[in-house]
Amino acid sequence: FKKGAEEDITMKRLILVGLGMLMACVTRADVDFYINAHADDAVLFMGESLAEKVMLSAKDGNKVVLITATAGDAGAGTGNGLGVAPNYLAREQGHNQALQFLWGRTGAHQAKMTSTLLKLGGKSVHRGQIQPMTNQGGLAWYSLRLPDGNLEGQGYVSTGQQSLAKLNQMQMIKITAVDQSATYNKQELIQLLQDIVIKEGRGHKVVRVHLADQNQTGFNAGDHS
Repeated sequence: FKKGAEEDITMKRLILVGLGMLMACVTRADVDFYINAHADDAVLFMGESLAEKVMLSAKDGNKVVLITATAGDAGAGTGNGLGVAPNYLAREQGHNQALQFLWGRTGAHQAKMTSTLLKLGGKSVHRGQIQPMTNQGGLAWYSLRLPDGNLEGQGYVSTGQQSLAKLNQMQMIKITAVDQSATYNKQELIQLLQDIVIKEGRGHKVVRVHLADQNQTGFNAGDHS
């Protein structure tokens, strides 16, 4: 009986040690979210911080997640506008290439790149990812492709004068992505952002969210309504 009890205690200790090691692996990394209106905002206005976090991602297994709220289509919707390709796709491609460049600068060139239309909370959202082969870090980005709201949130006639500012102020009930991938009311959009943070932040030790300064009388007065 005594021997059996000793074996039982040893097994419990092994299980506890195993669980401790598992928790250490799961919670050792951080995740940083960058949430912006347009695809180029993170690189243009948060570039120093973003580049630093990408370097840490490759080095320490941390994760960086970017969420782009609008298509940045400048009223063109899925059209070309004044260009030779759809505005929103061109802007996204520039965003993707900038992220690939930052990742390449880390020296962690061996990485798997994927892109998918993900179902989350009953909504379809575009998600891209650079996943390194050697650790749990990497880059992920979500593109909601909501209509560009124009400079003051008035929207564009060509896209039904939709804007996030109007949705937030309850001047409109719902907003639809330019590619028709999803439609949201205000609460559904809030819920989607929460779902993304929960999905990508699960199992990480520290979750940080980076946003544009909301001080409308200071740095960003009259900008990015």
